[in-house]
Amino acid sequence: MGEVSDLGQKIAMDRLDQVLWKLQRHAFHHAVIGVVAYLEGGVEAEQLREWHHRLVTDCPRLACRVGGSDRNPVWEHDPHFAVERQMSRISLPPDADSSQLLRLVHHLLYAPFALETPPWHGYLIEDAGGRTVYFLKISHALADGLRVVDLLRRRRPPVDGECMAPAKRDLSARAHGLRRAPMWYRLVADLSAAGRHRQLPNISAAREFEFFTVPLIKIKQAAKAAGQVSVNDVFLCGVARGLARYREEYEEETPRQLTVMSLVGRFRIPTRHTGNAINFASVRLPTPHADVKTALQETRKAIVSAGGTRPVDVAGLAAALSPHVPSGLIARGLKYAARRHDVMVTNVPAGQAPFSIADSRVTTVFGIPPLMGTGMITAMVTYQGTCHFTVHMDPAAISHPQGLCQCIRAALDDVVDIAQPHQ
Repeated sequence: MGEVSDLGQKIAMDRLDQVLWKLQRHAFHHAVIGVVAYLEGGVEAEQLREWHHRLVTDCPRLACRVGGSDRNPVWEHDPHFAVERQMSRISLPPDADSSQLLRLVHHLLYAPFALETPPWHGYLIEDAGGRTVYFLKISHALADGLRVVDLLRRRRPPVDGECMAPAKRDLSARAHGLRRAPMWYRLVADLSAAGRHRQLPNISAAREFEFFTVPLIKIKQAAKAAGQVSVNDVFLCGVARGLARYREEYEEETPRQLTVMSLVGRFRIPTRHTGNAINFASVRLPTPHADVKTALQETRKAIVSAGGTRPVDVAGLAAALSPHVPSGLIARGLKYAARRHDVMVTNVPAGQAPFSIADSRVTTVFGIPPLMGTGMITAMVTYQGTCHFTVHMDPAAISHPQGLCQCIRAALDDVVDIAQPHQ
């Protein structure tokens, strides 16, 4: 995480972090991440305060507000910062069910941050269905999903690029860019054609989300059964098949090719001040195949064709342009690209080993990624042998949110069933 050596000094905001901050200022691109963590036991007020204090010590930018100009925002220390102002306790009735908790989280997530304060807040929600829940709401400009995991686990992400000679790095980047030219051409052509070949979804500021879980071992077994397929491939294939099933059942749409915007994160960050090390891959999936094994293999080929873990650097391009163009233009550009994708997906590994919040062990953890122009985004957080899914939807684009979740769950069940012996 970034450090602030002088609490009165303004420090530059990483270019990509600037892009995410600018998007947060637009309703359609509410760039805020939510984390819902179920805890094993109760938490005392002093424990919660001390834990948040340690977070700020680990990541001093949490004590910073956003200053500077609209085109060039910077981090500046909040002279009135107090960790107590960044945390709240909320009590629900002892008989509160999961739907009441979701409504509360929905309300808290989409309430704007107070002006001129650090853009994050931690909530301890008590008696939620008989358990204690910690909810973290944090601006995407401060951290992406992988960096949020680092923050909660209290570990520093590794920094790369410091030992590479500038001449070699420049030559490598130039050669890499030339090799990727055909991929850039295909991306632009696909985005241009998308609006002509299908009706683009309606987009609004309304939001709904649902949670569910799937054992990680089932997804791993399905990946092994398909051969040369990853856990992420199974995830993407299941979500795509679920969306296709939903459209066929609820919208009477004939199955077709789907275009997926996949968030690709790096475990290492470019500099110690970086909050986001992500990119966007545009993956064209063929019409869902009836045979699951074939569908998984076709998903793998599509991901490789899109660049795998190193797609064309769309995020880098946006970051380079950010200081030179109005914020609204960046938002409209993302909306243009996102609407031409059927779904966005993100996969965040939170680790096999348990971690604690305020000395209380986390048993279950869901992530709520921002919905930035697509009709839906599905997040998978893997933690302690369980895949925690969040389906985040725009009701203007998804008219039956619960039906979509049911279709995705059913499709994932079908995909993981490939590993089960059949009579």
